[in-house]
Amino acid sequence: MNFSKKNEKNDIKKKKKINQSMKEISNNISSKKDKNKKILKKIFKFNKKILDIEKKIKEAPLRLLAKIENIKKEKKKENKLIKKNKITEFFKKFILILENINKIILIFPQLKNKNNSEIQGISLIQKSILEIIQKNKIKKIGKVGDKYNQNIHKINNYNKIKKDKNYIIKEIIQVGYIFNQKILKKAIVKI
Repeated sequence: MNFSKKNEKNDIKKKKKINQSMKEISNNISSKKDKNKKILKKIFKFNKKILDIEKKIKEAPLRLLAKIENIKKEKKKENKLIKKNKITEFFKKFILILENINKIILIFPQLKNKNNSEIQGISLIQKSILEIIQKNKIKKIGKVGDKYNQNIHKINNYNKIKKDKNYIIKEIIQVGYIFNQKILKKAIVKI
């Protein structure tokens, strides 16, 4: 009996050792699984980063081309605006020359009637300038009978005016000019 008890005890010890070994193996396997999961997660993250980088590399030339195209469009708009403003400034100066010629002709009306070649030359210059103005669609503004508009008219007589009252232009002192919806010169009027 002794022998069977010893065997039984040995069997129990062996079973405990086997159970403990199984637990250790199980723990090892589970820790290896955790490590493998972590490694797989890292691999997945790296793969995702690689795909993102590849996508950015493929898109980079397209983005660059789009930026270049946008810059071209912006520069085109800027150039148009600069041209338009330069042309407007040029015509403003051109209008001043016309006004000075008109003043010369008004100052010397008696010379106009006589055969004065200087006045005739000035009149020809005036005519040429008026033709250029018409060809470039520069329009005169300010007519007798029109309603006064402070955006396009300037009052010659400095009476106080009420904002809510509609004033009618009685006389044009100097004609105004407009080009491409920009005022080159306001018309000077009496109301």
